[in-house]
Amino acid sequence: MSSDKAIITNIQRFSLDDGPGIRTTVFFKGCPLSCVWCQNPECISAQPQLSYVDKLCQMCGKCAHICPSAAHTIHGNRHTIDFARCTSCGQCVDVCLYRALAISGNEYSVSQLMEELLKDIAFYKQSKGGVTFSGGEPLLYADYLSKLMPLLKKAGIHLAVDTCGYADASALKKIMRYTGLFLYDIKAYDSGLHARLTKKPNEMISANLSLINDTGVAVWGRIPLICGENDDIAEMVQIADMLANYSCIETVELLQYHKYGVVKYETLGLEYMGENFEPPSDEHILRIKEVFNRKGIDAVCKHNN
Repeated sequence: MSSDKAIITNIQRFSLDDGPGIRTTVFFKGCPLSCVWCQNPECISAQPQLSYVDKLCQMCGKCAHICPSAAHTIHGNRHTIDFARCTSCGQCVDVCLYRALAISGNEYSVSQLMEELLKDIAFYKQSKGGVTFSGGEPLLYADYLSKLMPLLKKAGIHLAVDTCGYADASALKKIMRYTGLFLYDIKAYDSGLHARLTKKPNEMISANLSLINDTGVAVWGRIPLICGENDDIAEMVQIADMLANYSCIETVELLQYHKYGVVKYETLGLEYMGENFEPPSDEHILRIKEVFNRKGIDAVCKHNN
């Protein structure tokens, strides 16, 4: 990734779920994992993507007329898009008067993003909040962040990094000194299960958590829970046993699966692979919470965002 430019899908202000206090969460585009339940599919690919909201389209046909790739077709009251043809040039977005079309992913220089994040500095300081880098996977942009984060830290802003942990240790080392908190995904203890759910094993993730622990930076563990997939009590016991050995762990967030992000797949022309997934019951999550509590680990139940 470029050290001077980053592709960002969203700058979410007044976030209360991504670290302490009021925060601005920056969603970087691109992720090394392919989690079958992913609620931010617009962040999986590192490239800008066209999105389309069918109910907003008025079938004017301007997009089909201007598209250089012939990706748009209008037949009567039906607008179809060949996303494989689309080059995300944005010409169709420019002529769409009804905001049915948009490009997911905009380029920001370090100075541009710095300017955006400083707009909310009064809220950070008043609430003891700050900025959280999320995605996607922010560690893909470690060179970029190694330029941005020192500037923000110098301004007195608390910085958190929400990561899946699947990155080369060198990327982690580039940003660790500026990070006040890691929000660290723990999707499965068993590496085979992790590979089935995310298409990647978890040995690198475990190694990076040990690296963070050695530096003393605080960590909030985050465990997405999907009924019948990764919420087995025996699996949770193994995770709790592992985390009990880490002094960096301040709390564990148990994130109950939801389907709020499923509609995004249709807008991007993607298939959602977790259609049959369900959240664990509240009672089961409380049992999981007790597993961590018995190991002396604080655990809180939250919806998976």
